[in-house]
Amino acid sequence: VGQGNTAMIHNCHDAVFVDYGGNGTGWRSINTELLKNNIKSISSIYVTHMDLDHIRYGSRLLNTYQIDTLYIPFRRSYSDLGQELIDTAKKRNTKVIYVTEDQTVPLWNLGRLALLTKHIDPNSEDENENSLVYQFSYGKTGFPVSSKAKNTHSLPPIV
Repeated sequence: VGQGNTAMIHNCHDAVFVDYGGNGTGWRSINTELLKNNIKSISSIYVTHMDLDHIRYGSRLLNTYQIDTLYIPFRRSYSDLGQELIDTAKKRNTKVIYVTEDQTVPLWNLGRLALLTKHIDPNSEDENENSLVYQFSYGKTGFPVSSKAKNTHSLPPIV
């Protein structure tokens, strides 16, 4: 969506985001897409890693819309911006799930989103190396949604 590190998957009334970052136009681009598609509900935000370009507008999104769940990679500690995102989610009664192992989340009747973690080291300080890998699947087709992780070749495809 727009310029930056954000992916939106939506049906007629609801959306999920993978990351919510981007450059200075990211917030306007996302709101335009939400309004254009008449989306009033956001089920979840899935964060690949806690770098600025992936979470820049997360707190703003949480303060503007009711969001059910925030999925973030588990870390021993978070940056100031990462901690602000977590604190904002908790203040807004958004459930925060710290992803520590592979899990699959259904996306309405569209398909599923797999959160793959086999390559994650929660003690590492390199966010790019420790990105969660998200794969969206629809029927027998699966593809990565967003990630900078380098060791994804060892992860099984979703079929």
